[in-house]
Amino acid sequence: GEPDGLADPRVWAVLEDRQGSTWFGTDNGIVVLGRKGSVDRTITVQDGQLTSNFIRSLKEDQNGRIWIGTDNGGLLQYDPRSGRAVPQTELSFTLAEQKVTALELGQPGELWVGGLNGVRRYIPGSGTVPTIYTVNEGLASDHVKGLFRDRDGAIWVGSTVGGISVIDNGVVHALDLGRAFTATCFTQDEAGRIWVGTEGQGILVLEGRKEVQRFTDQEGLLSNTIKALATDAQGHVWIGTNKGLNKWRPKKGGFIAFTERAGFTGIEVLPNAVAATGRGEVWFGTVNGATRVGSEAGSDEQIAPLVAIRGWKVNLEDHPVKERNKLDHTERNVRIAYGSVSLSDPDAVRYAYMLEGLDTDWQPITTTTDAYYPALPPNEYEFKVKAMDRTGDWSEPAALRFTVLPPWWQSWWFYTASAVFIGIVFFSYVKVRERQLRMRNMVLERKVEERTAEVVAQSREIEQQKGQIEGLLLNILPKPISDELQEKGSATARRHDHVSVMFTDFKGFTQLSEQVTPAELVEELNTCFKEFDHLMEKYGIEKIKTIGDAYMAAGGLPVPDEHAAKNTVMAGLAMQAFMKERKAEREAQDLPAFEMRLGIHTGPVVAGIVGVKKFQYDIWGDTVNTASRMESSGEVGQVNISEATYELVRNVPGFTFTPRGKVQAKGKGELEMFFVGRSSEVA
Repeated sequence: GEPDGLADPRVWAVLEDRQGSTWFGTDNGIVVLGRKGSVDRTITVQDGQLTSNFIRSLKEDQNGRIWIGTDNGGLLQYDPRSGRAVPQTELSFTLAEQKVTALELGQPGELWVGGLNGVRRYIPGSGTVPTIYTVNEGLASDHVKGLFRDRDGAIWVGSTVGGISVIDNGVVHALDLGRAFTATCFTQDEAGRIWVGTEGQGILVLEGRKEVQRFTDQEGLLSNTIKALATDAQGHVWIGTNKGLNKWRPKKGGFIAFTERAGFTGIEVLPNAVAATGRGEVWFGTVNGATRVGSEAGSDEQIAPLVAIRGWKVNLEDHPVKERNKLDHTERNVRIAYGSVSLSDPDAVRYAYMLEGLDTDWQPITTTTDAYYPALPPNEYEFKVKAMDRTGDWSEPAALRFTVLPPWWQSWWFYTASAVFIGIVFFSYVKVRERQLRMRNMVLERKVEERTAEVVAQSREIEQQKGQIEGLLLNILPKPISDELQEKGSATARRHDHVSVMFTDFKGFTQLSEQVTPAELVEELNTCFKEFDHLMEKYGIEKIKTIGDAYMAAGGLPVPDEHAAKNTVMAGLAMQAFMKERKAEREAQDLPAFEMRLGIHTGPVVAGIVGVKKFQYDIWGDTVNTASRMESSGEVGQVNISEATYELVRNVPGFTFTPRGKVQAKGKGELEMFFVGRSSEVA
């Protein structure tokens, strides 16, 4: 501290150079102590050496030059041989407020500088402009709190709120650990894991850049606000906090705490004010000077504190401690006092306790020396408490057993008597109710017989009506659609990708209707359409609707069918064959006869139910329009198919095809069309 020659008690940066001198950066410049501990030199603004007395970082490069980061004067290079400090103006002017928040050495000749506006990669004397990394280059945050170079040469950047970024071969990787936090400092342990200090969230341990462990004050840290981290020659990780020092022992897996009672007078470690010495020791800069710590042989061997139950109070009155303690049901308010004996550091002792019978696990670590339970329910309890001092070792638990007795109305004999009484009352009630129920059942049985007969009759009538309704639905809707409509009350429109749509139309229907009576016309239409319906059923084609003298059907829905195109063409050929036979019969009777055009096209359609009243199953889409153009562009007695349908049936045995070339179709332009016939009976 100041009695040892420091110009200011707040030590913000520490460095041991190659000559063994120790450099201390304060708010009043730099103080250099020689190997023997005496002041070797001071470097200040008043001497004309510095641009600012507020020193925040000190680093020695491979050439023995000292790099000085200041709070408001940018970066300087100090040559111990010439005793001159040279401001690095080119870099300093790129720093917001000329504030250096972190320094780290990179490859030989390379320096990394952190500030309020990102990280700089600086190569002194190269003549190149510093490379700047900010959030635009992938940095987690521009406000840099700490820098660290690991053994693989990657640069770790700790920043405010954003957490951690890693710069590897010039590429920035922001690590996502699933939470927002401020990373303040880093170190690397013997196993190669990276330890990350945070503000308020303790320490994160990373392996493979993934979080594998976390330490907080619940695991023995003096505070969750971590200011500095370092690893000594024995592999111990030293942790500087705002409440003192901790040491992690890798072999025993626990923390040792160093408070003022244990010899740490620094009170609070300052950010990244840490440096390892050539002798394996570690310097920490604090608000009250600098402290040097080390790992002497055998220092890990400590004796855990002794813990004991000091007494207890029941209903706010002292109660004697016995081997078997029984409390009345009114004695539910319990306070248990405990304490420990620690020879090394009494102020560092912390406790953990649990009440078996109430708690399922140990309660959080605390410094309090009593446990309070205001209203314990009747039960058997065992209170356990254990203590831990700065060594991080837990003592054997001390225990207190006691029982809170239940009130008389919760005792076993009261429950037994109550159960017997309730049983007698219940038995009597059951007997009375049995007699009443027998009488009531006789009356009800007669009524049930009468109502059963009525229900059976109604059920038969409903089943009959249901059958009629289902029959009607099946006449106008496909069975899957009818089933869905009955089950859900509605039917969902569906897209079908491969549907063969058929259209027919009678030639000269208007002229023929003028030659016969309306009754004869309807009868002839009915004859033809009934035969068409029969053929649709035979070939598995779904009739869609009739519009005047036009007949519309589709193959491949509502259930997809890979033979839909073939079956639709066969149905079309059968329909034309029927029309030819019917014409011959009518002409033999000297009666006018219909002639029919028929067209088929295959493609996607949307099918569903339209309307609320007199609804029907219908299809829509460009495929329907194209099929209609196949019919209107066809010829009497022929089955005219599109190119899409032709591609699906061209290899079907028994079919013959007559290419028509491109035919002009209304609204469609020129379309490839084919007449299809049969050379022999198609199976």
